Amino acid sequence: MRLTAIAIMVGLAACSSDGGSHPYESQCTTSCMPDGVCAGMDAMPCVDECEAATDTVSSACAQCILDDTSWRETVGTGGTSCAGYAVGSASSSSCAASCQM
Repeated sequence: MRLTAIAIMVGLAACSSDGGSHPYESQCTTSCMPDGVCAGMDAMPCVDECEAATDTVSSACAQCILDDTSWRETVGTGGTSCAGYAVGSASSSSCAASCQM
């Protein structure tokens, strides 16, 4: 019985150490939340790209990428429309200093 309890605790610890979530998951979800004319768009492709972009960078670089991630609107002769999302990049000029590129 005691060995079973220890095995369960070790198994839970192993699962919780990975957590199954990305360290910037909640921030990417917030940055990728469509609003305004983009409100009906699917946020998951943006979240996936954001998580990939922040996966192996420093926290300062990740923060810059998160700050540069958002949905874009475009104004044309027909009014305002959703132009899609843009995920920040470690190699962009706005993040070069934070990401030391």
